[in-house]
Amino acid sequence: CWDKSIWSWSLANRQPLLRYRGHTDFVKCLVTLRLGNTDIIVSGAADASIIVWNLGTGEKVHVLKGHTRGILDLAIDPSTYDLSSAAAGEIHEAMVFSAGSDREIRRWRISFGTAEQVDSEQPILVHETSVYALRFDEDGDLWTASADGTTKCLSRFQNFQPESTFEHGDYVRAVAVEETGGYVVTAGRSEDVKIWDRGSGDLIHTFEGHYEEISGLVMLRQRCVSVSIDGTIRVWGLKPEELKNARLQKENEKDIQSLEAGDNSSTRDTRQDERSELGGLTAEEERELDELMQNDMRKITMPKSLNESLANQQPPNSDTDRPSLNGVKDAYSPSEREPLAESGPKEKPGITYAAQDKLPKLPIPELEDTCRKYQAALEPLQSQREQDDTAAAVRDFLKSDGPELQSRLKKYANGKTSYIEQFCASRHYPLNSVLALNQGYDSYLNFDNSVVLNLNPFFLLEDDPTPARNNQVTRAASLVISALSFVRAVRKEELPPDTLRGTPLCMYQYSRLFSTARIPTESGCQIAQDSGSHHIVILCKGQFYWFDVMDDNSDIIMTEKDMALNLQVIVDDAEETPIQEAAKGALGVLSTENRKIWAGLRDVLTRDNESNNADCLSIVDSALFVLCLDYTEPKNGAELCGNMLCGTSEVVKGVQIGTCTNRWYDKMQIIVCKNGSAGINFEHTGVDGHTVLRMASDVYTDTILRFAKSINGQAPSLWTSNSPDPSKRDPSSFGDVSTTPHKLEWDMLPELSTALRFAETRLADLIQQNEFEILEFAGYGKNFITSMGFSPDAFVQMAFQAAYYGLYGRVENIYEPAMTKVFLHGRTEAIRAATHESVEFVKTFWADTSPQKKVDALKKATQRHTALTKECAKALGQDRHLFALYCVWQRAVDEEGAEAASSDGYSSPADGVSSQGEMSPRQDQPTSPSPPRSTGRNKPDTSRSPSKPMSNKPPLQQIPSLFSDPGYDRINTTIISTSNCGNPALRHFGFGPSSADGFGIGYIIKDDSISICISSKHRQTRRFVESLEAYFLEVKRLLRSVKKGKGTGRSRVRENEGQKKGGRGKVIKADVQGSETVPTSGGEGEGEDEEDDLGGYGFFDAGMLLQALKASQEEKEKPSGKAAESARRAVGKKLRVSEY
Repeated sequence: CWDKSIWSWSLANRQPLLRYRGHTDFVKCLVTLRLGNTDIIVSGAADASIIVWNLGTGEKVHVLKGHTRGILDLAIDPSTYDLSSAAAGEIHEAMVFSAGSDREIRRWRISFGTAEQVDSEQPILVHETSVYALRFDEDGDLWTASADGTTKCLSRFQNFQPESTFEHGDYVRAVAVEETGGYVVTAGRSEDVKIWDRGSGDLIHTFEGHYEEISGLVMLRQRCVSVSIDGTIRVWGLKPEELKNARLQKENEKDIQSLEAGDNSSTRDTRQDERSELGGLTAEEERELDELMQNDMRKITMPKSLNESLANQQPPNSDTDRPSLNGVKDAYSPSEREPLAESGPKEKPGITYAAQDKLPKLPIPELEDTCRKYQAALEPLQSQREQDDTAAAVRDFLKSDGPELQSRLKKYANGKTSYIEQFCASRHYPLNSVLALNQGYDSYLNFDNSVVLNLNPFFLLEDDPTPARNNQVTRAASLVISALSFVRAVRKEELPPDTLRGTPLCMYQYSRLFSTARIPTESGCQIAQDSGSHHIVILCKGQFYWFDVMDDNSDIIMTEKDMALNLQVIVDDAEETPIQEAAKGALGVLSTENRKIWAGLRDVLTRDNESNNADCLSIVDSALFVLCLDYTEPKNGAELCGNMLCGTSEVVKGVQIGTCTNRWYDKMQIIVCKNGSAGINFEHTGVDGHTVLRMASDVYTDTILRFAKSINGQAPSLWTSNSPDPSKRDPSSFGDVSTTPHKLEWDMLPELSTALRFAETRLADLIQQNEFEILEFAGYGKNFITSMGFSPDAFVQMAFQAAYYGLYGRVENIYEPAMTKVFLHGRTEAIRAATHESVEFVKTFWADTSPQKKVDALKKATQRHTALTKECAKALGQDRHLFALYCVWQRAVDEEGAEAASSDGYSSPADGVSSQGEMSPRQDQPTSPSPPRSTGRNKPDTSRSPSKPMSNKPPLQQIPSLFSDPGYDRINTTIISTSNCGNPALRHFGFGPSSADGFGIGYIIKDDSISICISSKHRQTRRFVESLEAYFLEVKRLLRSVKKGKGTGRSRVRENEGQKKGGRGKVIKADVQGSETVPTSGGEGEGEDEEDDLGGYGFFDAGMLLQALKASQEEKEKPSGKAAESARRAVGKKLRVSEY
């Protein structure tokens, strides 16, 4: 298991019997033997050790060392071990083969008394890299599966040297041999099952159906069983007639695609001739054949897959093979596409993932284009000397490592759903998986620091439009019922797919939205999911409760009234424990710890078989989601934002009683305050903001529609179908469920109490180090901006750059995500919003120029930003591609065993790896892990030039010049991290700053207002917000002035720290601990002819500001003597600001 243990279970009562502890890393494989009259277990783990156990007592018998890296598989040599003889107690010694990540296959002679390695100096070396699977056939030959993309047959009579090789392509995880028909079966990361003729080596057929990596194969007579980390087990027929029909079905599918593409009939006639060879079929045979063609395999799920349709779909290997998207939506009725159009029952499910296999794959950009865009993104941020250095690094990269890495990336991407997903997105493991799965290279999950304020974003919902429903229990019950309806729609595949201007978007993330948990381990986090979960977990004053809410058919088994009753019972029970006493057992705080510390604490929670902590932890991990009922009532929007993002910190008599103790950050959380204000805090690894926004919007809409339906029974429903009324069902039809609330009773071990205290104090520090400001600008919104001919998003992006420049006089790296869900498994691409045009605009805006010139510059800047956004939405940006190339290089170094590179620090990404996603560079920028090349924490090592060799290392073990260029660090250090994500269902959304000296900005552009939430580590956040508001007002004046043909030619820039004139909306400021409301007056037309201040520099003319900045820049560019240069370098030590 992932907990580094082996468990034995009773088949009679399904209870655990023994836990075998000894490995220090994940247990990857095991086999069982009977030697004499003793049953033993042989296990291999990622710690590179093999342990022999006494099955009955749990004692370790032998510990075997020999491999230098993790053990991936074990196999018993059948020539030394006969099952019937073993059952009779006649076998006392056996040979076990082992394979590992070091590409070696080793042999071990094991008896109960002794164990030794055979030919320890000469391991079997037949593969280029990791060997994942070992299987013996009936002839005693050994079959292997390797990450080098091949399966090999090692002949026993040739001392286990390769007799034949099968080129599967990509990583091969499993191999099986079907003796009757003479077939070899291979499977792995390509997600398909390939059938080969053993004698000729020809590929006979490829079965498709899994949508995640296949990790195991088993032969059952003439059936092949495949197991995948998509949570499903599939059975494939290998009888000759079954294979022939499977091939025929595939040809029919190609015919259909040809018809859609308008091909002529010659191919179809050929296929018809082939079909005639089957001979005449009876009507019954035709029906059977039709059923077989509809379902080429039987599917077994343990538990049932979250979405069967998604599991049944395998993307083609190339975009040219994909049928057109035209007509996908037309295949469904208007009522299915627009469920609010009518309120009657609908029956046809399966629409959610209908377009998945027709979506194009993410394109891999051309290397030269990516390098050109990389330089263009950096130029506005660099001096001329830095631009020259970057240009030299890029030229060297294109001439040396770049083409080789591009070639490797294309080869790696062959057969993948996405070339970037393995690197930048999490791998997905079922909580109920019984397999030992391999850990992928995942930038998302290598982040070790606390997820609070670093990874998890938040949404703040608008209040319920019905005032009477804005109390905690009523609002929470309503939101939970609506959220469960959304879960049901996803599981039944009735949720209409997202579209963008009529084009279907990838819906894959919805399958990972619920019942998932981020599980920390010593070697990184994993995302686990229990797709059969029926319950929710409720947190109230740091205490944990749970009850079932759905049946096995994913129907809701509680009415809203029942839900409210349960929640009220929980609130009343939580009140009985004094809050200071409850806080001492608020174990949710541990989920805010450093991930490696949290991994160790989870081991503490699960190590004692007598304790119920493991069961409690499992209930929390597997819940559909967590509902947090807070006892506080935040006074304003800024306090609400802080509460939704990280909770409040309040220490009374030395005990933390703030809402920060009432969270579990490894899961999606719905948070409801005492006054009914509600929001969502979500674990961002597997899903982006766009996906959670759809869920939040549908949930908010459903709460309104259900209230309307209680008034008028003819009111429409948001859902294609609804659960049967629970109050009219026989309770026995619910199945084995418990709708009565249960309180989780944790055993507070001494080390847990100590860890909780330390975790809480660190969390309190983290909260105190951050502040939040919000701007609810009511002066105008989308309608006004578009009426002036601007893109709303580009318009607001220019506001951020202009306000920052007005405060600090410089342009910084600014990030915005572009959604790429028009592609299969697409997530985001990075928009680098600082462009030559935007720099020219902010300088023009702050100069003493005419309004017309300022507006013209704004128009050019917004047009460039819009063009850049469209390009990134087509997945043609540079960030994701460069990061994938870096990961390919890193993987090549790791697989080649680059010990020298490792000793120099090149074998793993730098500290502070950030993760891809949508909210901030720690989530949105997979390119953040820049290669280490510093002599200090953040001090560049100037001894290494990008254009000259760094060492005599072999090719690809030396870091490529582009990644050693300081510009790569620069482009991946985001100062202003922004994201536009919202609609009328949300009041605000936001996230923490992505760097110690940066800002995190979440914004929502509504029809007549703009909502902005800004966070920073106490970096004049309020002043930044005031500058933004003043900018919005000034730009409106400029636009109207130009439109009316007027303009004084002067910018309205005045210093006025103590008061504001002519503001619109309200600026609300809050540290996480408290808040302060700063009212601003405003009405239509007010302030247009007044001296609207911008950024507080009115004590001199804006033109003087530009001249001063220009003079400062010229001074920086002046060459200086060696003595002066040396003196500057010697003064002080450059330190890297802590990431907190």
